Amino acid sequence: MSKEDKFIGAKTILNEYIESQNMRKTPEREAILNVVLKMDGHHSADYIHSLMPEDFRVSRVTMYSSLQLFAKIGLVYCHPRDGATLYENAYGVEPHHHYICSECGKMFDLHDSSLTNVAMQAKTPRFTKQSSFTYIYGQCAKCKAKIARWHKASKRLESLSATAHSITDRKKEDNDNHIKQKVTKRK
Repeated sequence: MSKEDKFIGAKTILNEYIESQNMRKTPEREAILNVVLKMDGHHSADYIHSLMPEDFRVSRVTMYSSLQLFAKIGLVYCHPRDGATLYENAYGVEPHHHYICSECGKMFDLHDSSLTNVAMQAKTPRFTKQSSFTYIYGQCAKCKAKIARWHKASKRLESLSATAHSITDRKKEDNDNHIKQKVTKRK
């Protein structure tokens, strides 16, 4: 699907919803939708706001309300993170799961239909499932390597510190012995 086809399809969904709810069509919503459809990854509303064309001013209130509308009609996925929400383009993107690095906070996509199947097959009385997202927390490869380097350096420092203490203890012992010898000679 070309970027233009993607925008037309998403715009059609938005316009049909707006018309069905007797809402007003605005150029701001379309501009925000265009930015969202072009982005990759998971971003805050403030970051998406920063991607807006400079000649097109959009208030933060309009940004947040538009993103919530897009989520409601399935054009964006919302991911709650640390008291904020990250948004991800959902148009033409299958629901999927995520790895989240506990060290750097980066979110990675995980496409595994078996997780979705388990969640959707679970019995949930008096509850109609629409979709599922799983967040798996751990360490990304970069952070794991960084932590391993830190541990290795820390062990080297411990070893050097122990050696330094040993040398200091020997010098102190030698000094104490020297003082004892002087005291013994004076007597």
